[in-house]
Amino acid sequence: MAAAAREGESLNDGSLSAKLEALTVSLDSDGEGLILKPGEDVLRSEDSVTLNIGAETLPCAGKLFLTSQRVAWVPRDKQAARPYAFDLLSVVIHAQSNAGEGQKGAIYLQVELKLEEASSPDEDIETLEVLLSPENESCLGELFNTLCDCVAMNPDLEESDDSGEERCIETTVNLQQDSGEANELSEKLRDEDHRFADAE
Repeated sequence: MAAAAREGESLNDGSLSAKLEALTVSLDSDGEGLILKPGEDVLRSEDSVTLNIGAETLPCAGKLFLTSQRVAWVPRDKQAARPYAFDLLSVVIHAQSNAGEGQKGAIYLQVELKLEEASSPDEDIETLEVLLSPENESCLGELFNTLCDCVAMNPDLEESDDSGEERCIETTVNLQQDSGEANELSEKLRDEDHRFADAE
């Protein structure tokens, strides 16, 4: 059974910090870009993107990279935060949260993180909730469409629907302020009768 990192679990907590250790990435010699894996391409990048992991907002904005294999974030201030990357095969839910009262538009991810020291098979997966909020909200739709394209390059054969097409979600749920609504979103995304936005 997966446990989610949400309210009450901070990046300063030793348990969550250790889990995120595996998500840190190496940068190029200038410290500004990713070292790409074999066969990996950058499809889009965007400056000035804020990253939330669980209940924690990282202390500086950074640059978002959407690649054919990963979603990566490189902080503007390397002393304030680490760079992180999420393998697209570990992204179980991706959605667009549109701007609403009291919240900015964002890309929402649920990422499954396998734990090496789990005491039982039922406890070997941790679910992290991730928000990526661009300062330039006008680019949110394009970023999300690119993310859908990236996810489609990395299909989960066990989870794909009967048509074989990826289903990308747009929502106005307030994900930043109420984790209960995030739970509600998760249930909606798994509902076969839910209306899914076309990624194209």
